[in-house]
Amino acid sequence: FAGTASYYGDGINHAITFVAHGDTGFSLGDAVNIKWSVIDLKNRMIRIVRGKTQVKVSMPVCDALYDLLRYRFRVRNIHDNRVFNVGKQGFQKGWKRAVGKSDMNWKPRPTDLRHFFASYLLNNGEDHLVVANLMGHSSVNMLRKRYGHYGDDRLKKAVRLFDTNSTKLPRQDVN
Repeated sequence: FAGTASYYGDGINHAITFVAHGDTGFSLGDAVNIKWSVIDLKNRMIRIVRGKTQVKVSMPVCDALYDLLRYRFRVRNIHDNRVFNVGKQGFQKGWKRAVGKSDMNWKPRPTDLRHFFASYLLNNGEDHLVVANLMGHSSVNMLRKRYGHYGDDRLKKAVRLFDTNSTKLPRQDVN
């Protein structure tokens, strides 16, 4: 996804929205509706109530998003509490334009950023309960059902535990 943000012709606003959506796992609606009042730059946290489920989510802010939010904070309209000046439809329009200009052999949807967030964390060994909490899911079962797609490397790593932690059986000649 990283290459997609650079195709935005609408400037930094779309790029920041892209990063906020991808680096938080928020739904598109939640990402474009973030207000400055829920962002704590000093402690690098975003605390929202998810629009769809009304679940409270506390999201730590990663370095890339922190840098973009600091920039956006310096150039914001002080009379507008919205972080982004783009709505859901505007973002989707820019997204389609960016994907069309890219050389990707598939057509990702904005919601794929949310799926990427969860799958990336899970594939890199993050605890299911932590990921479910970050995404605002009330149960780990929803997380496993929707986002539990592991890559080959993660699956091989799991099975390698048997190579390092099990007692070795004596080798037998198969001939």
